[in-house]
Amino acid sequence: MNVRTEHGQTTATLHQAVREGTDLSHIQVPAKITVVPADQLDQLVPKISRYTNSQNATAEADFEANSPFHVELERLSRTIWAPAPAGETRQSHWYYERTRGQYQVDRARQPGTARRRSFEEQNPTSQKFTKTDAAKYDMTFRQKPHVVSLGAQKCFQTWTVDVLAVRTVLPNDHYFHNLVAKAILFEQVRKHIQRWNPGAGYLANVTTYTVARLVMEIDQDEVPLDIWRQQKLHLTSSTPSGG
Repeated sequence: MNVRTEHGQTTATLHQAVREGTDLSHIQVPAKITVVPADQLDQLVPKISRYTNSQNATAEADFEANSPFHVELERLSRTIWAPAPAGETRQSHWYYERTRGQYQVDRARQPGTARRRSFEEQNPTSQKFTKTDAAKYDMTFRQKPHVVSLGAQKCFQTWTVDVLAVRTVLPNDHYFHNLVAKAILFEQVRKHIQRWNPGAGYLANVTTYTVARLVMEIDQDEVPLDIWRQQKLHLTSSTPSGG
């Protein structure tokens, strides 16, 4: 049997009070403890959080953070080194932020300025992506830009139900390489669209539809592999003609 307590808001408030010098020696806090069998943790704990969380708005993606898929994707992101781009020698990680704020917590855990700087070099913020980012990249490649355009949480929910729920295997190195390649392509196209149309609206929508259209014209086996190896996508930076 496993015992988990969920009193995050109260704990944070008490912690802040102690830091401010408040005497808590006479404070009593009631707690609800739910005992869950070990073999039901992954199924029951997210449901308990979902249906008892009435005080704060919690994103749908937060409830899936402890699923085996996301736990394994996090592990891969910490162990797989991305190839150093041409002209560079330093390798780095693509940091998958499985839970909100995880990157800053991991950074803060590094002892001393030198270790924190090393962490940042190995895990640059430009290579940090979240669960909703992963959903956006994958659904775009699956020709679902209309789903991506519904917003991060709705896209993630659809991805979870329609894609992840029917997966029978955990992500592996190849899956991670492809996901990073999708991220690179998506974000680089987004930057080019911004450059070509500064100040234009609907950037997120235009990007997902543009990338989905581009994906129809590429070899989806060779191109992601090449992007992963090069850690970039070669795109012309000239302004498109015709408007």
